[in-house]
Parts: sequence; C-alpha cells; structure tokens
Amino acid sequence: MPRSKEETEVEKVELPLTESKIETHSQVRTFAGYRFFSFDGNAGRAAEYEDLHSGPTFGLTNSILGRDHKFIVDGAYLSDNDYFGDLSYDYMGAYRVHLRSESLYHNLDRLPSSVPNAFTFGSQYQGDTTNDAARYGMRVEQDLASLRARMGYYPIHLNLQYWRMIKEGASQLRYADQAFFPSTATNTVYSANRLVNRETHEGKLGFDAHLGPIDPIYDFTVRQYTDHAGTPSDSFVARVDALHPEYLQRAGGTFDHNETPDSRYMAHSVKLHTEQTGGIVIASAYTFAQRSNLSSLTQVSGANGLTDTLHTAAGDLVYTPCKEFSLAVRFRHQEIDRETATVSMSLFTPSTMYAYQGIDTKRDIISTIMSFRPVNDYTVKAEYRGDFLRRSNVTAWDPYTNNVAGMSLPEMRRFTAGSLRSWPAP
Repeated sequence: MPRSKEETEVEKVELPLTESKIETHSQVRTFAGYRFFSFDGNAGRAAEYEDLHSGPTFGLTNSILGRDHKFIVDGAYLSDNDYFGDLSYDYMGAYRVHLRSESLYHNLDRLPSSVPNAFTFGSQYQGDTTNDAARYGMRVEQDLASLRARMGYYPIHLNLQYWRMIKEGASQLRYADQAFFPSTATNTVYSANRLVNRETHEGKLGFDAHLGPIDPIYDFTVRQYTDHAGTPSDSFVARVDALHPEYLQRAGGTFDHNETPDSRYMAHSVKLHTEQTGGIVIASAYTFAQRSNLSSLTQVSGANGLTDTLHTAAGDLVYTPCKEFSLAVRFRHQEIDRETATVSMSLFTPSTMYAYQGIDTKRDIISTIMSFRPVNDYTVKAEYRGDFLRRSNVTAWDPYTNNVAGMSLPEMRRFTAGSLRSWPAP
C-alpha cells in the first residue's frame, strides 16, 4: 500500500540533538622496548638531558572522544628519572580537568679544581682535588593539576591550579677560602659535592565571567620555594691584618656559605576586555606582586624578610572600522621597588656593612601600528615604539662608610623608533 504524503514528510523531520546518534571516537596505542647504554668516561657531556641507564621502556595513548565526554591519557616511561604522564577530561565544555606529571634528568658538568698560575698575587694558591672523579646530575620533576568549572548555569568559571617542581641529585660546589692578606696564608679553591633537594609549590585561584560587553578576570598566585638540603658550612682560616684595619677582617672558624635562600611570591591580577570581535577591542590588566627573601643565615643576617614590590599595568586598543584600515595601540608599565639590607656579621670586623642599595625602576613601553590598504595589491604600514626607563638609587656606594664613590648608572634611558613602509600585497 503506498504511503501518504504526510507520512513521507514526517520522516524528513530531523530528530533533536539529544535523540541523535553521536559517534564516539576511540583510539588506543601502546609501545614497549628496552634501552641499552654503553659509554666511556663522562658521557653526560654528550647527552646532557639523557638518563644514561639501561632498562625497559613503554608508553600508552588512549583517547575517547564523545559528544559529552572527552577523555585523553598519554604517557611514556623511559626510566625512573625520565617519564611523563598526561590526563585530560572534558564534560560538555563546562568542566575540564587536567593532570600532568613529568620528569627528566640533567647531567651536570664537573669543572676542574686546578688553579691557574695567574692567580698568585704574592699569595699561595692551591686546588682541592678530592672530588675530581665525581659525577653530577639532577632529576627535575614537575607536577600539575588544574580544574576549570562553570558555576551552575551562570557565565562564570572557577579556575584552580596547583603546580610543583622538585629538583633532586648532586651538583658541584666550587668555593674559595681566599684573601690577599696575610701574604703567608694558603688560599684554597675547593670542589665539593652539594646535595640538591629543592622544592617549589605554586597555587592559583581565579574567576572569569562574561558580563555582557565586558569580560572580567581575576587571578591570585602564591609560590613558595624551599631548599631542604640546607646551607653548606665549612671551616675557614683567619683573615686578619693589623697593618690594614680598613680591610674586612675575619676570625677563623666554621661559616655558612653559598646559600640559596627560601623565598615567597604572591600576586593579584585583574584583567578586563571587551568582545574579541568587532570594530573596537579594548583590553586592560593590572598586577600587584611581592617577592620576599626568606634567608635563614644567622652569622650574616639582614636579608631575611626583604621584599621586592612589583606593579605592572597594560592596555591594548585595536580599532578596525573597515577592511582597508586598522590601528593598534599598546601600553605597558612596570614599577619595581626594592628594599635594601643592612648586613650584620658575627666574627667579622667591621660587624656591620651597608649592602648595595636596591635600584628602583619604572619602565613604560608604548607601541603603535597603523595599516592602510586602499586596494587589494597595495599596503602602507606605519609603526612607532617608545621605551622609557627611569631608575632611582643609582649612585655607587662605599660598603664600609655608606658614602657614594665611583661611577653611577644613568637615571633615565630613552629609546624611540619609527618606520613607514609600503609594498604590494602578496
């Protein structure tokens, strides 16, 4: 029996998306093998970022891409010090999770401990050859976890991120027990093994929203660096010369040296921008940040708690009224305010020294690009860039009397450049 026209028309109606059949794409790839290494001497100089150990290797890539769910995992293992793994998951574009962990090995150089003959100056110099056969290397691991989530049905997103870096291994530490007095003292250049155990943690919290014609963004960042290996401490000979009391004098004893101080960084950022499409696009940003020194030295103190304060601002304007003309203006501003330490030292004479005064800076960068294309095969382009740097506390200093002495840096630096070009369009 022939079908009616109404039945035929019903069959042409498309089903709603929720009732349509969406194909899910899946892919799985794996590999496995074994690595062999054979070398003579310090092969790390030829393979700086290679973990030189034989062993099994394997990898996996698995992806499932559907309408609502998108899942990808990717990873490879070459050794305990050389691997990576990456996992990402997206649910309908509203929730995104990203996890990543990776590690590589860095072979470090070993410098000779011998002392050139040029470093005599009437005193006796010698090199320490205790660790001349040592090999140095460092494992660097990075871990990342991030989440981007839409807040209900509102056009607001929550952004969370955690990042960690770990450095483990051993490096060469070269330091000297030296001075030009007394002339009979023996000056030694040491080469020692230094344990590396450093850790950096960073956390980010932010929001972004679409509020009509303006999209606001806010980010808060905190980063903490810690050196778990501590500060090296060794014995040094006395450096005392009664004939020259103006020299820095030091009693003999055990001293901390070559510190890598802990530190903390915190920043607040606010950004605003209009729609990225249209004849006029405006964007602006402001960041306030502080970086603090968390030194743990006690024999030489004064740096702990010192802070650098940073202010950065940016503004962009893009104007495109028609396809023949466009104008882009950019402005960048940065201020750095550095605190200055008064150093106190035990077993030293004098016991107080004025550190070099921190140089404060203000920098502005302005750039403009204008493009005019009256016909399809001809373009005129004009560019301007200005870079202006201002410094404070630029006068040189005498660390013993805190008086100015010597040369100083310029307080102002200006750089401007402009160009006008025309050419047939390709």
